[in-house]
Amino acid sequence: MVHAFSVADGLSSMRAGYGAVWASELSGGDVLRIDPRARRVVARIPVGRELRVGRGGGSPDVVLATGAGAVWALASEHQNGHVNAAARLLRIDPRSNRIVARISMHKPSGGTFSPQRVQVAGDAVWVVGSAGALEVDPRSNAPGSFVPTGSAALGVVPEGDTVWTLSLGGRLRPIDPRSRRP
Repeated sequence: MVHAFSVADGLSSMRAGYGAVWASELSGGDVLRIDPRARRVVARIPVGRELRVGRGGGSPDVVLATGAGAVWALASEHQNGHVNAAARLLRIDPRSNRIVARISMHKPSGGTFSPQRVQVAGDAVWVVGSAGALEVDPRSNAPGSFVPTGSAALGVVPEGDTVWTLSLGGRLRPIDPRSRRP
């Protein structure tokens, strides 16, 4: 360790990008932009308020990713160990530190799924949940294809034009998001 400094209490998800370190704060679900050279918080984005987190007795959860021209915050509320259906993907403009898009987490068929993390692969944004992966087009800020993986998938990782799944039996399987075929 070269340097240690305190910027906030209770940080969870952290990502680097756009000349900063981005972190989510557990207490209110805010996203913090931290200047690593100045060693201080230079912006606070109120992501938790987007969901009215905590009013239903749940706890905030904000998972971050950087890339495709933005900071992506998957904001949800957990109640009794389950993700609230009001989960949203928020696009934060790193130049203005403002939320510029709010994307509901629905499959193209209209059903919801339990989003758990967000990843950027090339120029695509993927929201990965327990039942599959939802592609989000960063040009239109709209959900695209949903790749179902079933409940037997231990892991789902998007990479370029392929979604990889790892099964309980240890099998790694590539899926084409367009055709939904291995």
